[in-house]
Amino acid sequence: MPSHYSYPWLQRGPSHRLFKDYAVVDQNMLIVVTGASGQQGSSVASALLATGEYRVRAVGRDGKKASMQALAAAGAEIAIATYDDIDSLRTAFRGAYAIFGLTDFLQTFSYETEFAHGKNIVTAAAEVETLKHFIWSGMPDTIRLSDGKYLDMVHCRAKSAVLGYISAISPRLASITTTLQIGQYYENWPKLPVLFSPVKVRHSILFSC
Repeated sequence: MPSHYSYPWLQRGPSHRLFKDYAVVDQNMLIVVTGASGQQGSSVASALLATGEYRVRAVGRDGKKASMQALAAAGAEIAIATYDDIDSLRTAFRGAYAIFGLTDFLQTFSYETEFAHGKNIVTAAAEVETLKHFIWSGMPDTIRLSDGKYLDMVHCRAKSAVLGYISAISPRLASITTTLQIGQYYENWPKLPVLFSPVKVRHSILFSC
C-alpha cells in the first residue's frame, strides 16, 4: 500500500539520498520528474541534479520555457509530454527507475481534467517494467477526514482520488508508491495575495492550505 507522509530522501547522514537502500548510488539511475517547468517539479529536479547522484529527465509541455532551459543547462534530459497524451508520457517514462508525478489544478480548475491527467500519469507509470519507486505529489482526502463537512476543496479531491486509482489498477505500483503532501508555497503569497496571504482573525492568523 502507498506509504503516506513518507519522505525517503530525507535521510540522516552525510548524504541526503532519494533511495536509502543504496549505500552507493548508481549514477545511471534515471529519475523522471513530471511538471518540471512548474514550481514544485523544477524544485525537485533541481535538488536531484544538485546531488550529482542521478540522471534526471525533466518532463514538461514546452522545452523552450526558461525553467526547462535552466534544468537542461544543469544537466537534465528534457522530454516533451502532455498529460492529455498518454503515449507521450509512456515515451517520457521509458527506462525510469523512479517517477515523480504531479498534476496542476490551477491549469484548468477542473476536478475531472486533473483526475484524468493523474490517471494517465499512473497508467503510463504502471507499464514501466524498470520502475522501482513512484512518488505521487498528493493532497489529503478532505471529505473523508472532515466527515463530509468540507465538500468544496476541489484542489484536493483529484490528487487524493488518484491514490485510489493506483491501488485499483496496479497492486504492484501501489506497493512502490510514496505519497508526498506539501503545504502552501510561500512563493504563492506575493503571486496571488488575494487567495494565499495569511489573514488575521481576532488573536489568530489563518493560512490557506
